[in-house]
Amino acid sequence: ETPRILEGLAASTDMYFEFLSQVKVPRWSKGRVVLLGDAAWAPTMLSGSGTHLAMVGAYILAGELARPQPHTEAFQAYEHIMRPWVDTTQSSVPTASSFMQPHSRLGIIVQRTMLRVASIPWVFRLVHRAFNINHQEDHIKL
Repeated sequence: ETPRILEGLAASTDMYFEFLSQVKVPRWSKGRVVLLGDAAWAPTMLSGSGTHLAMVGAYILAGELARPQPHTEAFQAYEHIMRPWVDTTQSSVPTASSFMQPHSRLGIIVQRTMLRVASIPWVFRLVHRAFNINHQEDHIKL
């Protein structure tokens, strides 16, 4: 299959590749405009948290906008609540990048073995306890 795929790639006029990148902006609002989800913080697919962050962010933003306060204060509160969680998620990506995109045969073997072992339920629970992995969204105060 590989030769056929490479020939197809070479002949294609609409193939597009992009580096895996993150969106990091100094603030998520200006005036009456606020950014949410990938527009504010795209953590890349390697974080595995893009949709989760966007849904929680939308919920928090809606809650802050529903309070009797100016929209600028709602935007600031939304960012104050979400920013630590987003920063933590984005900071985990460099490690995930080297793991999820191995560059050698050994790296591929290590990756597949670790994923297979990590999918065993008791191993999953043990790792979460050992590294004190908690879900930050469970601790967000609304």
